[in-house]
This record gives sequence, C-alpha cells and structure tokens, in this order.
Amino acid sequence: MKQTTVKAAERPCYTFDPAYEGVSNEALYAALCAATTPLEAGLKELHYRMKPIILKASKGFLNAFSWTFDDAMGEALILLWELVVKQSFKDIGKRFHCFFISAWRNRLNTLFARIVVREPIYLGDCKIGMNKNKPILVCGYGFHEKAKEYREKKSAWAKAQYDRKLAAEGKTRQEKKPPMTAEEKRERARIRAAERFAALTPEEKRAKYDRENAARRARRAAMTPEEKAALNERYNGYAKARKARATAE
Repeated sequence: MKQTTVKAAERPCYTFDPAYEGVSNEALYAALCAATTPLEAGLKELHYRMKPIILKASKGFLNAFSWTFDDAMGEALILLWELVVKQSFKDIGKRFHCFFISAWRNRLNTLFARIVVREPIYLGDCKIGMNKNKPILVCGYGFHEKAKEYREKKSAWAKAQYDRKLAAEGKTRQEKKPPMTAEEKRERARIRAAERFAALTPEEKRAKYDRENAARRARRAAMTPEEKAALNERYNGYAKARKARATAE
C-alpha cells in the first residue's frame, strides 16, 4: 500500500472566523470573561491572533524545554484559558496583546527557571567523528549557567520567608552550630559512656564486667599464636606510653 504524506499547506489549521470580524482583542477577551461568547471558539480565535507573539517569544526556549512550536502553542493556549478564568486583564485602555506578551514571557521564564534548576538541558549536537563522509553527532546535555544563580535566589527567598515567619511569631533564627571534629565526637562519646556507667547499680556494673571479660576471653581463645603475640605487643606499647607520660609529668 502506498503511503501518502500530507503537505504543510494541506494540513488542517485554524482559519479566520468571520463571526469575529471587526471585534478587537480587548472586546473578545471581555466577552470570554463575561461568558457572552462560546469559550472554545473565542479562545481559538484569540489563540490564532496571538500566534506571532507566541512563536517569536518561545523561539529561544525550544531547545531548553525540548519543545516544538506545537508544544509552545499548546502551553500558550493553557495560559490564555487561565487568563480568562482568572480575569487577569483588568487594565482599561491597555492593549491586550501587550498584556499577553508580558504574561507569556513570564510563563516562559518561570518554566525555564524550574527546568534548569532541576535537571540538565539540551545544549546542542556535538560532532564526534565521521562515517561514510557523514558526521556522527551526539546530543549534548548539561546544567545551564543560570542554574546556580537560580538556586541561590530560591534559597535566599526561602530564607527571607522563614525570617518573616519567625518575626511574626516573635522568634529569632537559631544559628547552626559548626560541625564537630573527630576529637570532639570521641570526647562526647566518652562522656556519655561515663555517665551511663555511673548510673548503673553495683550489681549491673558487676554483670557488665562479667560479660565483657567473657567476651574478651572468647576472642582471645579464638586467636592464632601470631595474633596473640601481636596483641601482647600492642598492649606492651600502650603500657610503655602511659609510663612515659607519667614520667614526663
């Protein structure tokens, strides 16, 4: 069966609706908000009129979003629907297309900030060689240069929000303590162990000694002669070091 292709000119697309001839963008938007015109037909007409703005503003974001122009048109249609539902355009005397330009650019910038912070983006194709006189290309992905800046701004905004919340409650931020060093951690563990041991009764202390001695004897019985000799040598080294410190003091 022969497969046929549809040329771009033959593909179904929206055409101008004579019912909206002479109706300005502002009047059409007002009619949509007042529900005096069908939502689907009115949005389709307004979407068609905003198409040049949508395509021009989204051109620089397509690679970062992995979008096509159809994806951009779909997202813009969602934005138009939200503007109608929320009745966001309320500036009397202002042109609707000027308002939509700002709203669409803000939408693109917001999506861009979310994407570049969360994951690598498409940066372009990289040539790695040739095969039969044809270049071999691979897709290049990486974090955008703005990713770090956006993370810092988001962190600063979250910190300011938290400070305002504490100020409203009459509290102040507790500064984080610096991380403990290895020596401080060992000293803290030693103090806690000493406190736990001091809280034991004489019977509990004797039972603890018995368990430790039994475990020590079992480990020593399982050692080879070489391991026992190394252990004795290590203990002798500890004894000599303690004697040297006592003599120095």
